[in-house]
Parts: sequence; C-alpha cells; structure tokens
Amino acid sequence: ALKPGTASCVRCHSAVVTPQSPAGNGAVGAANAVLPPKSVLCMGCHAATFSVQDTPSRLGLAVFLLGFAVLGLFWLSTTNLGKGEAKAVAADAKTGDAAAGQTHGCPAPAPHAPAQNRWRAFFGDVFLQGRLYREAPLRWAVHACIFFPFLFRCAWGLLGLLGSLWAPAAQWPWLLLNKDWGPTALLYDLSGLVLLAGLTTAAVLWRREKKTAANAPRHDWPALWLLLAITLTGFVLEGLRIALTGLPQGSAWAFAGYALAQVFAAASPSALARVYGWGWYAHAVITALTVAYIPFSQLRHIFTSPLYLLVQTLRGRH
Repeated sequence: ALKPGTASCVRCHSAVVTPQSPAGNGAVGAANAVLPPKSVLCMGCHAATFSVQDTPSRLGLAVFLLGFAVLGLFWLSTTNLGKGEAKAVAADAKTGDAAAGQTHGCPAPAPHAPAQNRWRAFFGDVFLQGRLYREAPLRWAVHACIFFPFLFRCAWGLLGLLGSLWAPAAQWPWLLLNKDWGPTALLYDLSGLVLLAGLTTAAVLWRREKKTAANAPRHDWPALWLLLAITLTGFVLEGLRIALTGLPQGSAWAFAGYALAQVFAAASPSALARVYGWGWYAHAVITALTVAYIPFSQLRHIFTSPLYLLVQTLRGRH
C-alpha cells in the first residue's frame, strides 16, 4: 500500500552508515541489507536451518544430488557383472584378501562376529576411524584433524537448532547459537584451527609422497584446496563479523577471529559492511562448489565408506 520510492524506507532503515550503526541500522535496528540464512549445506560447520534460499547453495545441492543419482544408477547397473565367474572367484576367495573382501590392504574384518561386536566395530570404524588407525596411525591422525572438527561443529550446531525448535523457552539453545558466548566462540575457533592444521599437514605429506615415492597414490588436490579455501574464508568472515559488530563482549574467546577483527577494525564501518557481504557470498560459492564436487571426487567416501561398512556389518563380515 506504500508509494514506490525510498521516502517510506527511512522510517525503519537508516539512509547513511554511522559509527553507531555500521551495518546501516535504522531506528528499529533494521539492516539496510540482509544476507540469506545459512542453508543446509552449511550444517557441516555452522548452526543452520534445513533450507536452501541462496542461489549458490541451490546450484551446489542440485549438482550434488544429480551426481549421486548418476553414481547410484551406475552401481545398480553393475550388480550382475561377473556372476558367470562366481565359481572361479569363490575358489580363490577362500584365502588372502579376497576372502575378507579386501583389495586395498586394510585389515580384514572378522567374519560372522556376534551382532553386538559387529555393531561396536561399525561405530568404532565410522566415528573413531578404527580401521584407518590400524592401517596407518599417521594417516589416521591427519584424517582425524579434518574429520572430528566437522563432526563436532555439525553436532553442536544441530543440537542448538533442535533445541531452539523443541525448547525455545530454555536458555541453553540460545547459548549454543550465540557466536559470542565464551564456550561457543572458543570451541569453534579451536576446531577451525585443528581443521586448518589437518589440511595443511595433508598438503605437506602429499607433496612429500609425490617427490619421494616411486608409485605415489593419486591425491585429490582440488578437494584439498576447496576445503582450505572454506576454512580460511571462514576465519576472515568471523573476523569481519566481530569487527562489524564492534568487538562485542565474549568475542575475545574466539581468539583467532578476534585477532583478525582488531586488524579489520581499522577500516571504516561502511567498508566493512560492503566487504562482509561480498565475503559471505564468496564463502557460500566455495562451499557450494565443494558440495557439488563431492560425487565426482575422492570426497564421496564421506558417504560411500560408512555405507559400505554398514552393508558389511549387516552381512556379518565386519
């Protein structure tokens, strides 16, 4: 019912950016620009909602689903291959790795173990990465520095989201969702730094293997660079957010982001507001590219390895 134009907008939104309102907030705290909410693609690292409202996330999720749909059709189309040689394979399968379904040197699972032991082994191998540890402790340590930060941050954010839906009157969900609450700020920064250390160590080890090993394994460098880009842009965005909100109380617990915020605070509030928006979309685009790349890369083991272990468990071969 309002007339077109900006005259009515200034009732709630400020016409200029001031030090007191660096994001351009008006009298009722309405920002001049609102970024889309974090999508379901962000749940691996952040508290987010089960929504996909920004274009990069929509495109990334579409490619991700299409890629796994194509892979699923391919896997299903090959289920009958080799059945004519079943007898020959069965004769050879009684010894060695073939008997345990192993072709990559991993420790063989104990066949037909009791159901309780099988499920214990499944959870130990999926969540604690037990098989990888038995194969190569150093690889397990590097992989743990990458896997556990994602697992922790996802669980923390999901718990906060569900708590806000199921117990909105309680205080604890909002503490989990508050980026400037001491434990949230500290643990998120620590997990981010552990993730960065794991990715950096993986890059160093891969480079060393390539130079020293005669038959070095093929590593997925694009996946590593994408994960590094997500991590680094995430720290930069956190520093920008803390600076843009005026170094709020509790934000110092996010020591890495707070250190960056003190550097960014030298810029004008209007510049911070502009850069933050562009940085948010850069982070979202990199995340969408990573998700879209998963079905076509070695990152698909995030989904296929637990599925394989689950099937082996149900078959009593774990």
